[in-house]
Amino acid sequence: RKVKFYSRQLRDAMAPTNFFWMNPMSVRRTIETNGQNIIKGVENLMADMDAGNGQLNIEMVKRGAFEVGRNIATTPGQVVFQNDLIQLIHYQPTQEKNYKIPLVLVPPCINKYYIFDLRPENSFIKWALDQGYGVFMVSWVNPDHTLSHKSFENYVLEGVGEAVRVASEIYGVPKVNTLGFCIGGNFLACLSGYYAAKDPKNNPLNSTTYLATLFDFKDPGDLRVFIDEKQLASLERQIKLQGLLD
Repeated sequence: RKVKFYSRQLRDAMAPTNFFWMNPMSVRRTIETNGQNIIKGVENLMADMDAGNGQLNIEMVKRGAFEVGRNIATTPGQVVFQNDLIQLIHYQPTQEKNYKIPLVLVPPCINKYYIFDLRPENSFIKWALDQGYGVFMVSWVNPDHTLSHKSFENYVLEGVGEAVRVASEIYGVPKVNTLGFCIGGNFLACLSGYYAAKDPKNNPLNSTTYLATLFDFKDPGDLRVFIDEKQLASLERQIKLQGLLD
């Protein structure tokens, strides 16, 4: 599997289109711009090297182009609860009549909460509000060494579990709807199983919905190349030294 993976990377890297003199589009562009495209390319390379302090840190978008509350994450809301792991945001309703049961969103802890609220025209949060849902959002803390004692269980119970509890109390209802994205969905699924085993008659989850959440890990795809015993042992040593995986 590893040989196949790295052979494919090498083959793709050696593709003729990756080399200036064998790429007719690059040659044509150079003739059209009298070489200005090469100068601009070198300037971009130097800018990316500067941004990475000597490491190649490729700029996917213009740094500083987005500002929270100005042109990203603009849906009005406020923090109604926080603990060591999360802040819980409650968004301002947009409809006069709303459903009694609110919706609690659980993003992955490696993403910012506004993956659900990029711009008004493609904001899931705004869409849900416009349908008449009360919306709560889990916003995960950026962890440092002071949280090194926290475990997966803490993320499930103190993170998602507390969000569910607070949303339920604010709306005065025994159950809430939930939606988990990626590993946020794995946290939510574990919480769902925990509630079902603990007290199935008083399960506070009215519904669970999952986006891009992997449940069957038997074949994780190319990720499997990087998770053999030796590499996992190296990661665990690094986590023990730093208290977290950066």
